Amino acid sequence: MIISIQYLYWLAGVILAITAFMTATDRTNPKRWTTGLFWGLFAIAFLVGEKLPPVWVGIGVIVMAVIAGFG
Repeated sequence: MIISIQYLYWLAGVILAITAFMTATDRTNPKRWTTGLFWGLFAIAFLVGEKLPPVWVGIGVIVMAVIAGFG
């Protein structure tokens, strides 16, 4: 059996989603909502990116860049 690359994308997406959840629920992090949003968008790109229209993935990447740019 050959493992498809899609399984690795899903695994990475699940790990990123867990990271987003843990970051968003961390009360000691002052920027938890924007950090959680960043990791959540990253997780969505890995989990369902192939089913989304490219324009939505691009918008997600731009939002992630804006979040990262403004710290």
